[in-house]
Amino acid sequence: MTLTKDELSEIHQTAILELYAPAARLEELKRKKLLTAKEAAELYGVSESTLAKRRMRGEAPAWHKVGGSVRYRHDDLENFLNLCVQKTIN
Repeated sequence: MTLTKDELSEIHQTAILELYAPAARLEELKRKKLLTAKEAAELYGVSESTLAKRRMRGEAPAWHKVGGSVRYRHDDLENFLNLCVQKTIN
């Protein structure tokens, strides 16, 4: 099977978009002031259910109720992650 120059160009462009899509998504999330639980989970590598369980138990990270929806601020998530750092004993 022989591909035309246009077909090869389209395949190449699609591959590049697929390669950079995850990074573009992360950059998009980083620019938002408030994240949904789903977005916070995606950006910080935890599950939505973990965030929900922590909210129910009154544990960090801090969250906000905006118009009936749960939202997280980057600073609150970063502060929480910094508290979770484990140090090894030498």
